[in-house]
Amino acid sequence: MQYRITQKENKTASTGTAYVSATLEDDQGIEYKVNAFNGEFAGDTYEGTLEQNGKFWNLPKLQRTKPNSYVKKDPLVLEEKRNENIKANMKDKEASIAYFNSRNTALSFVEKYVSNPQISGAGEALEMVQKYTEIFYKDWEKWNDAPFH
Repeated sequence: MQYRITQKENKTASTGTAYVSATLEDDQGIEYKVNAFNGEFAGDTYEGTLEQNGKFWNLPKLQRTKPNSYVKKDPLVLEEKRNENIKANMKDKEASIAYFNSRNTALSFVEKYVSNPQISGAGEALEMVQKYTEIFYKDWEKWNDAPFH
């Protein structure tokens, strides 16, 4: 049923909880004094039902559903998902190790040749490190994709 809100007043309960005290009027002109604690009286009308408790009218309690924190799942599906996650993480870990090793090898390689008169400065040395890192990393990718691996 739809009720028209004829009066609204914000109040605070003795417990410190804020609520709205309102007077609702149905389509026959009957008035109901109702309190709302969950923002139900935001507009000029209220759509819903009222419950009488002695001389007071209340809104029905919100039916809150508990979140389903534990749902039984098929152990085989969970095991399969776990294995997929492990494989993905291992692949990322391998790639990370390969990149670090490529970078480390490139640094060592360039370090041996820093005294080379062909390298003019730090900028050129850094470019060489990046170049050799790519070369070593691509070499690792070729090895990783090899059929015997």
